[in-house]
Formats: sequence, structure tokens, C-alpha cells
Amino acid sequence: KKAQYDFTGTGFSDFVTSWEFNGNLFVQYVTNIGPFAGADIEFNTGLPFADTEMTSGGDFDGDGIKDFVFKRPLNGEAFQYLIRRSSRPNDLPISLGINNPPSDTTFDLQIGDYDGDGLDDFAFYVTNDVTAQTSGLSIIQISTLTIRQIATTDGITSDFRPAGGFDHNGDQIVDLAVMVKESQGNDFFYHVYDGSDGMQLIVSDGTIDGTTKIAPGIFRDNGLNSLALINEGANIAWNSYFYTPGQLNFDGIDSALLGQPGVSTPITGDFDGDGIDDFGYWDTMNAQFVVRPSGSNDPDNNLITVSPSNAVNGDSPLNAVRIR
Repeated sequence: KKAQYDFTGTGFSDFVTSWEFNGNLFVQYVTNIGPFAGADIEFNTGLPFADTEMTSGGDFDGDGIKDFVFKRPLNGEAFQYLIRRSSRPNDLPISLGINNPPSDTTFDLQIGDYDGDGLDDFAFYVTNDVTAQTSGLSIIQISTLTIRQIATTDGITSDFRPAGGFDHNGDQIVDLAVMVKESQGNDFFYHVYDGSDGMQLIVSDGTIDGTTKIAPGIFRDNGLNSLALINEGANIAWNSYFYTPGQLNFDGIDSALLGQPGVSTPITGDFDGDGIDDFGYWDTMNAQFVVRPSGSNDPDNNLITVSPSNAVNGDSPLNAVRIR
């Protein structure tokens, strides 16, 4: 599989931070080459720091390396998404413009390969007021530049928490997971829609707390997407679960305590190269990444720490945790 946030093609997730310099957004990524961190690579995006968001990454040019994606307003009237291709880093980025949504509509970026052609597609989960119209995923298929939609009809507008771009059923096409709040009470349900035909694959029971953050990824050795839930109490508690189609309850996989709220930013990715995503965080106070390697026999006592050169506590990591 292609590792999450592998911007250098090594097969490992890289360690990515951003910061402001002279009003511009700069990005630095530490190349992950296994047990040891490789070279620090940095570049000036040329984009204003104040209104630019480093959102995600996807392989849009087919070279097996993730491309950076940035979001910023355009002329105050539309949002502009900019793709910096790894194969042509010195070229102007590809620009995708999208109109500002109405006040009752929200866009969530959900990059992934929704047609199985090996190229990531640009997809937005469009949350509408479900009492008036249907919410769902709008996919721009990169290889054909055609638009396809997956409709979802469950939940309340403010409570949708989409997590697309990951394969739940092993057909090599990524699917769409949506957490929705039940109409009464505070429990959430986890629904999965097939990325190829939009059919519903999984419906969970309502055991997810409303304060939970979502971190999708591959947390088992079967190559299928799992779901990590993050709760922030005195410490950040990670718990990862897996759903089997037709099964309503959680299968627990792993758990960990990592970091402190307000000090640590949760991240996830395959940092140790075993094919399973790891739990980790960016330590704001010490300007370093701390990763719990899933491939270790004793991961809690073999934490990986990486400190990007010249990093300071005001830098921001590329946040792999899906939150609204």
C-alpha cells in the first residue's frame, strides 16, 4: 500500500511541519527511511501564511509519491485548492476552484482512489441541511476529469464527520466512512459506503461519544481500513477498532495513552514501515514528533522521536486526524 503522507517515495510516512517566514507559508518534511530519519527538505510555498491551510496529500501524477495539497481563499469569493506535484515541484501548482458553500453547507476534503486506477481523486464531502437536501461525496476522478457522486442520507448537518480515502472491503477502491449523530441522545453511528457503487457496507451501533476525534488508517495486518478514536482527557487516549461488514459491534485492536491536550497534536501514519499505521503526536513544547511503533514488541517503551532541524514550538504538523 502507499503510506499515508509519504512525500518522498520511501514507503514510510514522513514527518511534516509548517511555519511562517516573512509572511509566507514554509513546509518542511523529514524523509523517513526506516529506523533513522533522513534529510530535512523545506520549501517556500509562496502562499500567504495567514490564509493558507496545509490540508492533505494525494498521488495525482502517478509517480507513487504523495503531492501536497493546500487550501486558500481566492478573491474572497471561492476556495482554491492547490496541488504541488512531486514530479514537477518547480512548476506552478494545479489549481482547483470551488465556490463558497451556502451558510448551511460544509465541504470536507476526502482524497483517495475512488475508481481503482492508481491515481488519487479529489473528493469533497458536501454536508447539506439534510431536512432539505441530500448530503454526500462529490468525486472529481482525476484520470477522466468526470464527476461522480455518492449520496448519504443519514444524520444531522452539524454532526457529520466524514473519513474518506481508505479501503474497508479490500476491492482496491477506497470507501467513504461517515460518523453521524442519532436523532435523540449523544451517541454516534459509523456508516461506511462502498466507493464503487455507493452501497452501504457497514452500520455500527451507537457507542461512540460525541467528543471523539477520528483517525482513519490501517491498524491491522489485513490491509483494510480500521478506525482509531481519540479522546482527550488528562491524557490523549487512542483506541483503535475494526468493523467487519454485517457486524454491529467494535472489535478492539489496540490502545495507548500519548500526549497531553493543548500540548500535543495527534497524528497517524505508517512511520515504522510494517504496513500498519502507528499512533503518534507532535509535541508542541519540545518541537518533536513522538510515534508509538506498531511493529515493535514493546511499542510503549520503544517510542520513535524525530526533531526537525530548526523546528520551534510554534510550528504546526500535518494533522492526519479528521475533525470537524
